[in-house]
Amino acid sequence: MRKRFLRSLLFVAVACLTIGLIACGEESSSGLKFELLENGTYEVSDFKGSQTEVVIPAEHKGKPVTAIGDRAFLNANEIRSLEIPDTVTSIGKKAFYYCDEMIEISIPDSVVSIGERAFEKCYALTDISLPDNLTAIEAWTFYGCEELHNLVIPESVKTIGDYAFYACRNLVRIDIPESVESIGAFSFCACNRAVSINISNSVKTISRGAFSYCRGATWLAFPDSVEEIGDQAFGRCSSLTTVEIPETVKTIGAEAFAECESLTDISLPDGVQYVAPNAFDKCEKLNYTASGEYRYLGNANNPYLYLASVPKTITQANIDERCKIVGNFSKCENLTSVVIPEGVKTLTNDAFSYCYSLKSVTLPNSLEMVGASAFYCCTALTEISFPAGLKTIGNKAFDYCQSLTSVSLPNSIEQVGSGAFPSTVAKTQENGLSFLGNESNPYLCLVGTSNVDSVRIPAECKVVAGGALGEEIKAIQVDEGNTVFQSIDGNLYTKGGETLIRYAAGKPDTRFIVPSSVKEIVGGAFTNCDNLGRLMIGANVERISGSAISGVGYLTVYCKAAKKPIGWESGLFSNEELTFVWNNSSYYLPNGELVIW
Repeated sequence: MRKRFLRSLLFVAVACLTIGLIACGEESSSGLKFELLENGTYEVSDFKGSQTEVVIPAEHKGKPVTAIGDRAFLNANEIRSLEIPDTVTSIGKKAFYYCDEMIEISIPDSVVSIGERAFEKCYALTDISLPDNLTAIEAWTFYGCEELHNLVIPESVKTIGDYAFYACRNLVRIDIPESVESIGAFSFCACNRAVSINISNSVKTISRGAFSYCRGATWLAFPDSVEEIGDQAFGRCSSLTTVEIPETVKTIGAEAFAECESLTDISLPDGVQYVAPNAFDKCEKLNYTASGEYRYLGNANNPYLYLASVPKTITQANIDERCKIVGNFSKCENLTSVVIPEGVKTLTNDAFSYCYSLKSVTLPNSLEMVGASAFYCCTALTEISFPAGLKTIGNKAFDYCQSLTSVSLPNSIEQVGSGAFPSTVAKTQENGLSFLGNESNPYLCLVGTSNVDSVRIPAECKVVAGGALGEEIKAIQVDEGNTVFQSIDGNLYTKGGETLIRYAAGKPDTRFIVPSSVKEIVGGAFTNCDNLGRLMIGANVERISGSAISGVGYLTVYCKAAKKPIGWESGLFSNEELTFVWNNSSYYLPNGELVIW
C-alpha cells in the first residue's frame, strides 16, 4: 500500500512539473497567477499581490495572455487601477467582483466577452471604456458600481443583461445604442441621478423593472419599435412628469408607472391590448378622464380606453361603452351584477377578484381575454356564458368560485391557464383524463389527469391547460388526427415541433436534448422534472419563458446560442440549483468522458 501511495505521489509531482501549468498554475513575482489553456495561451487565474496599480503583461513565458479567468481578482481590495493588454479577448465571471477600491480600468478593443458579475460591487469605479467589439453586457456586470458616471455603451452591443447597471447611482445619462435589441430586467434600476433616458429604435420590450427608481428623469419618449412595457418598468420614477407612448405599444405591465407621483401627462395608444390594473397605481396627478366616480385613461380620440379605478362601494357596474380594457373592480364586495359593454376586448388580471356578492356577469361578444384571477373568489357566481370569440382564460381566473358548477368553452379558445376553474365545475372524464368543452366537443380542453403515468391526447383536444400534465406523467402521446399537437419521443409539442409545451416530467432520463425544430419553450415546460441533470438547448431556440424551469433539482442547462433567448427572466439566475452554460456544445460526464452534442 505504501509503495502504491509513493508511486501515486511521484506521478502527481511529475504531472505538475510537465503539465502543471494547467493543473497547478504558475505565480509570477507580480502576484499574478497564470494557467495554460488548451489553445496554448495563458489565462490570469488568480492574484495574490498587494500593489495598488496592476499591469497585466501581454505575454507569459513567451506565450500570449488571452484571458482573465473567473474570479481572478475576486475581493482584490488593494487595487486602485488596472491595465489589460490588447492580447486579452475575454474577461471571466466575477473576474473583478468586489474590488471595492478600484477607480479605473483600461479594457482594450480586443476583448469580445465580459462575464456575468465581472465588476459587481466595484463601488469606487468611476470611469470605464467598454470595448468596441463587445456584443453583450451580461447580467449583474456593473451591479452596485455606485460611483460610475461616465459610460458609453458601444454600437456593437446587442443585449443588456438583467441587473447589469443596478444601483449605478451616479449615472447621469442612459443612452441605449441602435444595436441593442433587448434590455434585461432591473438593468438600470435605482440609477437615481439619471436625468436622461434614451431608448433605441431596435428595442421591442422594456423588461421588468428596467428603469424603476430612476428618480432623476422628468420626461420619457419611447421609440416606435417598443411593443411591451414590462412590470415595474418605470415604477417609482418620482420626477417623471410626461410620458409619450407610441402606437406600437400593445401591453403595459403591472406597476409599470406605479408611484410616479409627478406624472401628469400620458396618452395611451388606440391599439393597446392590455393594461395591468395597477399600472398607474398612486399616480394621483395623472390626467384621468372622470365619469362620475369612475376614472379612465386614453387619448384624444378615446378618453375612455382603459378603466383605471372605481369606488369600492358600488353595487352595480356602469362602464362607459367606449371602454376597451376593464379592470380595477377587485374587492368591490357589494357588487352584485355587471354588464361588460360591447367593444371591450380584455378583462385584466384580478379584474373582479374577491367580489363576494357578484352573481350576474354578462360578457360581450368582443371579449378576447379573461385575465389571471379575473373572477377569483367570486363565491356567489353560479354561471358564466363565454362569447364565441374568446381566446384566453388566465391562471385561476375562476378559482374558488365554488357556486360555479358548469361551463361551456367556445371553440375559439386557445389558452386556458392553470387552475382556471374550481373543482366544482363538472368535467368530461375518460381514461383518467379530465376535459372541458361544449356540446359539440366535450374534449376541447384537457384540464387534468389522475392515477395515470401516460396519456394519449385525443384528436378533438385543441388546448392543454397549464399544469394539466403533472410530474407523474412518463409519456405523452397524441392521436394522429390532432391538428394542434404532436408527440416527439413522448413529449408534447405544437404541430410541426416549433414549440415545446411539456416534457414528460416523470421520465427517468437524466439528460434531454431539445430537438432542432424547436424555436420556443413555453412556461411550465420543465416544471418538476427532478430526474433531469442536463438540459441541452440548440441555437435555433429564440424564446424561453422565465417560468419554463421551476421546481427542479440540480440542473445544468447548456445552450449553443451565443446569447440568451428572448424572455429569459432574471428570477432563474437567483436559483442556486440551476447552472447555465451559454455558447457551449459539449460537457463532461462524472467519469470524465467528453460528450459532444
